Amino acid sequence: MQLTELSDEALLSQLAAISLDGHALTARLVVFLIEIEERRLDLKAACTSMFDYCVRRLGMSDGVAFRRINAARLVKRSPALLARVESGELSLSTLVLLRPHLVHLDDAKAYALASDVAGKSLREVEQLLAASAPQPARFKMQLTATSELRDKLERARDLMSHANPSGDLAVVVERAIDLLLERLEKERLGKTTRPPRQAATTRGRDARGDSRARRAIPRGVRREVFERDGDSCSFVDAEGRRCPSRTRLELDHVAAHALGGLTDATNLRVLCRAHNRLHAEEVFGKEHVARAVDFRRRKSRRLSSASPQPPTATAPVVDLALRGLVNLGFSKTEARRALDDVVRRRHPSIETRPVVDVLRDAIAALT
Repeated sequence: MQLTELSDEALLSQLAAISLDGHALTARLVVFLIEIEERRLDLKAACTSMFDYCVRRLGMSDGVAFRRINAARLVKRSPALLARVESGELSLSTLVLLRPHLVHLDDAKAYALASDVAGKSLREVEQLLAASAPQPARFKMQLTATSELRDKLERARDLMSHANPSGDLAVVVERAIDLLLERLEKERLGKTTRPPRQAATTRGRDARGDSRARRAIPRGVRREVFERDGDSCSFVDAEGRRCPSRTRLELDHVAAHALGGLTDATNLRVLCRAHNRLHAEEVFGKEHVARAVDFRRRKSRRLSSASPQPPTATAPVVDLALRGLVNLGFSKTEARRALDDVVRRRHPSIETRPVVDVLRDAIAALT
């Protein structure tokens, strides 16, 4: 039967049924994404992340991929949310707004918050959250840099990608200023250097910016391995596809060092952090690796929470992209941070790029 032959009541009834089916299908897709990430099938498909997998392997748009992945991770933490998604009381865009709040709540409190916003519009949810969690003051700083300074900042940001995964330029500048002040105070004021314990920690950093204490690998060996692997992740999946990641790179022992593997170029390879973790899980088990990662995160949480926000990008195309990200459900703070990262990577060509490309890069940075 053609739609034109349906009565008004039948048309509205069938549309309501389709809408309910859509919510149920979305909830089922979320469950599948949870299991895909749990089994690390995205990484085994030579993708750098779940976002990369959803876009390149499943053909989702950037916004759809982000919202579904965000929902999957929140539902995994608080399973009671799934019923709200399935009924349509919680949209995926609303879950994006709730994410900063839900990640700190247990299942019961998360469900209570979801109940408070169930059925509300995005604007109503924004107002509710703004009233309960006012934003701290921030300061905007701008400068005009030469191409040489820009390249140096980008290089420093890439080398710090492990300790500063968001690419926050303010963190890079603050670290540089700390070092400059230390040197100037020593030269001009006669102050002593940092305590030995802190200096030892600095010496223990990975050559590519990793803040974790690493096993001693000679600089010559590091250089040889990175040059051999082309400064990019060397993971290749069963179909011969190589991971394209060039950030957050780490040196991985093919035969685990803890099990007697040698620390030489023949037993080392470059992997992105995601595939390095995948290999560790395959060798030591997911629970052991999860405990180790959780310990490192808790140890560095105070430092991360004190990091200032980066300066805001102001190019016209970025302004358009900012509005687009907000319309997709991202907060302005998250959107600005991601766009600043895109500007740092793409400037000065950013103004000539299509807005859709800038949006894609920004969503990738957010995930």
